[in-house]
Amino acid sequence: MNGIRCDIDAIMKAKDIDSLDDFKRRTKEVIVALKRSGRPRVLTVNGKAAVVVQDASAYFEERELAAAQEECDTLAAIKEGLAQLGRGEHRPAKEFFDELLGRKAKSLPRTAQKAGSRRKAS
Repeated sequence: MNGIRCDIDAIMKAKDIDSLDDFKRRTKEVIVALKRSGRPRVLTVNGKAAVVVQDASAYFEERELAAAQEECDTLAAIKEGLAQLGRGEHRPAKEFFDELLGRKAKSLPRTAQKAGSRRKAS
């Protein structure tokens, strides 16, 4: 799975779009609706999206959920990497970086060579 999720309720609905002028006229009413729905509202200027407003608690809840999802995705990627390592599906870092950089170099850059020789001396 690529980690992309689609939440149909989160897709913007026509009622979630207002002009900034309408928002100014009905601020209290719109804020009550924002708190009730938890969905963000797009405010337009001259018919173009200008800003998004959202209930603060819904905003922070979404941020926490996004952070938790990112952490889960990271842990899943680490787990998969360790499983690949256990199955022998790996190669030397130098080989990888040579391929990544599109070179056929026989040796590492000087800074890496110095770091490697320091490690061997320890």
